[in-house]
Amino acid sequence: MSKKISKILGVGLALGLLLSLLIAAVPVAATISQPMVDTADGDVSATTTYTISFQITEELTVGADGYITVQFPEDTDVGDVGDAVADIDISATSGIGSLAFSGKNPVNIAAITVDTDELTVKFLIPTGINTSDTIGAMADIQIKIADVENPTEPGDYVLSVKTGEETTYKESAAYEIESPTVGGGVYIYNASGVLVETFGGDAALDDAFDTGWFAKDDFTITVGPGTYLLTEDLIITGDGFTLESSDGAAETEIDCNELYGILINDNDVTIDGFKINDADIAVTVSEDDFVIINCDIVDADGNGPGILINTLGTDATIENCTFDDCPIAIEFADQNPIKDFDDVDITGNTITGCTGLGAIVFNGGVDDVDITNNTISGNDEAGIYFADGLACSNILIKGNTISENEEFGIRFNSTVAPLTLEISENTIADNDGDGIRIDQAGATRWTEETCVIIYNNFSGNTSDHLQNDSDVDVNAYFNWWGDADEDEFSGDIEEGGDGTIEYEPWLMAEFGTTTTSGDVKTNGSSLDAKDEANVRVSGVEDDTALNADIIAVAQFSENPEEALDGGFAFFDVFIKLDANYDTEDETIKLKFYDENIADGDAAFYWTGDFWVECSDQIVRSGLAWVNVTEDSIPTFEDLEGTAFAMVAGGSTVAAEVGYTCPQCGVSFDTEAELAPHWDAVHKPAPPVAPEVTVEVEAPPAPDVTVEAPAAAAPAYIWLIIGIGAVLVIAVIVLIVRTRRVV
Repeated sequence: MSKKISKILGVGLALGLLLSLLIAAVPVAATISQPMVDTADGDVSATTTYTISFQITEELTVGADGYITVQFPEDTDVGDVGDAVADIDISATSGIGSLAFSGKNPVNIAAITVDTDELTVKFLIPTGINTSDTIGAMADIQIKIADVENPTEPGDYVLSVKTGEETTYKESAAYEIESPTVGGGVYIYNASGVLVETFGGDAALDDAFDTGWFAKDDFTITVGPGTYLLTEDLIITGDGFTLESSDGAAETEIDCNELYGILINDNDVTIDGFKINDADIAVTVSEDDFVIINCDIVDADGNGPGILINTLGTDATIENCTFDDCPIAIEFADQNPIKDFDDVDITGNTITGCTGLGAIVFNGGVDDVDITNNTISGNDEAGIYFADGLACSNILIKGNTISENEEFGIRFNSTVAPLTLEISENTIADNDGDGIRIDQAGATRWTEETCVIIYNNFSGNTSDHLQNDSDVDVNAYFNWWGDADEDEFSGDIEEGGDGTIEYEPWLMAEFGTTTTSGDVKTNGSSLDAKDEANVRVSGVEDDTALNADIIAVAQFSENPEEALDGGFAFFDVFIKLDANYDTEDETIKLKFYDENIADGDAAFYWTGDFWVECSDQIVRSGLAWVNVTEDSIPTFEDLEGTAFAMVAGGSTVAAEVGYTCPQCGVSFDTEAELAPHWDAVHKPAPPVAPEVTVEVEAPPAPDVTVEAPAAAAPAYIWLIIGIGAVLVIAVIVLIVRTRRVV
């Protein structure tokens, strides 16, 4: 019996020891109330003092365990805390068995531990805080920690606190970090994105400039909401410099005080998200690779423009800006010699209320400038003005709305007519003068091979839609002239010089309705417009390297001509070959793309009177390939303005006049002429008699099943069974004998 009791006691002691170990491993619950947090300055990135208050329920005693740790939230900087004992201040009310005290600092700097990775500040409670050197239970504690830098983003944050009596932190109530107000805040970030200095008040930008931050390479100055008054120009001399707002132009204004502005005097500079008001010249650019985006430029009071571009610029952008009440919105200064701007984009801007020569003014000497998708309306003179100066080249004016300007939509004056120009997909409407005017003096470089006006919508212009006072011919194909009837619009296309305006064919409805998308290339041998119009053109070059004056393609939203059974995809192709182009042995390749094209479909073209199947084509899933030669259907001559269509299943359409071969599309005057052509070329060969094969089936073989006797179990199996039986018997005997002994 004593043995049984001993065994029970041993098991109980073991379980008790295990339970005590498990209990010891469980963290001690926090013995403090939820901390409350107050910041002396709650603005983002401000360096300030945090006041943290909480109540304890367990006594704290000065000594090794008499410490308090505060863990700050991510994006807070505690690197400057602890440089002096005055950075930490602790006070407490009276508690159970302890007296109140206030304004105590740690004994020395060594008593303060700061971990900038974990964002913790830990300090020992100093000796001599009261007669008992304790903070009794139920006391309220207040800690002040100075030189803490707030997070860089506004929002609600929490920190955590623990004392030497806890192993886990207690989270505080949320406290708010806000964007600065009343003049905002200016934050200086170095090339690594680290905040290095802040400025406040309405003179903050002046202060940042005076401190030298605008001369730093790859620095970013982020400006909070507010209005900032300039008393000097902000001159940017840092390469890769960015000046940006945090809340956009609607909330962030730079008041230039009628005299000042921003000067870009180094490369790769970005200005993003400001209202720049009351400037002499809002932005003056004198170096390459600039980006000006999301800005509102208002009320430029000087004679200068909103943006003055004094230099060349590679990959330069003016995008999504508004200009209002400026003499000129964007001016390219006189460049002598000609400057290669190499991919300058003026896109997505809104320009109104300009009082000078034009909203966008070229004084010559620029190359490779794209003006796309802008709204240029309600200006005192021209929308876009090419003024005196050197010649321009490679100018694209596309997708803009140029309307209600008091003089011209676009004017080319003096010797600056572009050497290479495309004006396409614009709405040029309701201007008080001409929609487009080409002056006599400006025609010295204009050539119909390199300049094209195509896929535009003209309407409501008070004088003419297009006035050509030059001595050169102007290509103006596939435009909507405000009416489908030539008699109604031809009077709005005027030729005041010896030059002509080639406007046929024209669009029968506004571009963007039946004709939904297009692309054009001058003086080229190919055009890849798969993305723009689902068409590719190639092979337009003869043996003497002559090619096309113009290649233009478009896609129709619906059949632009007479009904076509089975038609489901419609395209427009216009190829005007060089006058000396040698068509012999040449092949122009047209590729049409549509997800509904399938094997067995066929491409047709519009002759001007009826639809005819193309004679040389390859069709596979998603693609129709049409080869055009001097002998094919269509021929080279047919490509100067014709529609193409895809027809499901290769359906054929009878011609209105004569007889057309349903297989290759060749036309004949009589059915008698068509019959021998069909017999010789397309008539199928007589059928071949089928080969007859007689198969004799043999009777099926009888199904014979032979059952084999079951295999006998191997001898070693029986041996194992026997040994097992002996072992079982031995165990039973052992059990019986044991019971007798007990």
